[in-house]
Amino acid sequence: MSDQASAVRDGAQLVADFQATMINLAGAEISAAEAAESEQLATGALRYFNGEGVLNPSLIPSDSNAQIARASVDAHIKKIQAEQYKQMSQDQLAEKLQQTNRDYKNRPVTIRVLDPAKKPIESLWFNKQRGFTTGTVNTKQLKAVIEEVWLDKNTLLVKPRLVSRVFEPNRKNYLVYIIDPETVQPMVELELV
Repeated sequence: MSDQASAVRDGAQLVADFQATMINLAGAEISAAEAAESEQLATGALRYFNGEGVLNPSLIPSDSNAQIARASVDAHIKKIQAEQYKQMSQDQLAEKLQQTNRDYKNRPVTIRVLDPAKKPIESLWFNKQRGFTTGTVNTKQLKAVIEEVWLDKNTLLVKPRLVSRVFEPNRKNYLVYIIDPETVQPMVELELV
């Protein structure tokens, strides 16, 4: 495989890592929402039999016991599954963050914007009077060096190349948003050098 093809493959793998992370985090959120909804349904059923005072098991009709028990067990199972899924996602994310930073940090990268209308690149500026500020970058391609990979934030922090830093010394970094959160599709293409 040529160096060029390898650089494109490495960049495509990094984009795929961002995409997989977004899907995993969304899955954990969905699982937690389903658990909360199931718990609300179970407690709502119990509140229905509450009467005017404190809930008393004798107020629950015997023909509803099995249904309420099933709803309660379902709620507890979903809650435990959501906790397990969240923990697995966090463990996988921590491992993947370590790996991606080890594999990609300090590597030169060419970033190609797939849809300029989405403006997936922001510049990060610093001056003593205003501190840090951001600005939108209207470009189709950017060459930089990867400083940090933030899979969980869908962001690549890159440092401008030396020429760019000489002409714009207050521009410190670029923030590159990799995946469109609405479509879960890449907004950029990465080619590692």
